[in-house]
Amino acid sequence: MMLKTFGLKNGKLVRETDKTKTKPRWIHIDNATTEDFKKISEFGISRNDFKQAIDKGQRSRIATREGYSMVLMNIPDNKSDEILTIGLFMKGKTLITVHEKTCKMVTNIVNSSDSLHNSEHTIFIRLLEELNEVFYRRAEDIEDEIDKIEERIHQNSSKDLIKDFFKVRKKLIYLNKALTGNREVISHMAMHPEAFNFNKIEKFEITEIHTDLIQVSDSIKIYREIISNAIEIYNSKVSNQINHIMKRLTLVGSFILLPTLIASIYGMNFKIDSGPWNMPELYWEYGYLFSLGLMAGSIFLTFLYFKRKKWL
Repeated sequence: MMLKTFGLKNGKLVRETDKTKTKPRWIHIDNATTEDFKKISEFGISRNDFKQAIDKGQRSRIATREGYSMVLMNIPDNKSDEILTIGLFMKGKTLITVHEKTCKMVTNIVNSSDSLHNSEHTIFIRLLEELNEVFYRRAEDIEDEIDKIEERIHQNSSKDLIKDFFKVRKKLIYLNKALTGNREVISHMAMHPEAFNFNKIEKFEITEIHTDLIQVSDSIKIYREIISNAIEIYNSKVSNQINHIMKRLTLVGSFILLPTLIASIYGMNFKIDSGPWNMPELYWEYGYLFSLGLMAGSIFLTFLYFKRKKWL
């Protein structure tokens, strides 16, 4: 567990000590476990809400408690495709965030050159903006993966391609699911700003965040369509390759069809003693060469026929 406390001074976030307590204030807990609850118990947050904040199975939602508000948001994991939960607890001008893993958003916000205005919810809104950026970057990464897969379609049709297709599609499904929950939460904030005491500027910023979420969601839908189209192209290419192979096999079979028929006729071994028309070539000194020539001629005629039909 790592607890970090930041205060807002001159538009910048600075680390705080126990002696310096500025307002607004941001307390963040990385790699949180249930044992870390005592670190923030003084703020009146319930243990059950704290557990929900580090439970990756939680859906995005807002809950109003006595003395504080809780916002649970989904966030993609930094090192995997897993969707995790981050808990945001607002108590007056103090914002408490809890995450079960290391959260790079904290470093990005603290090191940002953007100046923050000194309002009650400025850190909260900045955190939501950075959360949007996480989804943006993850969507861009998936777009790069899709581009690479599309390039490979024209180079080969290996079985690994279809595995990569479904892997990326699975990522998009999970990302869209998480994004949809977050969008509903932000939409509720934009429609009911009075419940969070947002001023006009903060309400406008929340509306912008909601618009950004819609854009990311639309991009994910486009990526899913691209993946579906790419899978269709892949299947068409594989089907064309199979058809080409079958065409070759059919041509080979056609070339040996007539020679096989000729060989089958001469393999019937009718007795010449039974009549003059019972295979007279059987005892002819050139009978063997005649049959081979007949086979070669049938192959040549078949070749000319296919050539004329432009099948070769």
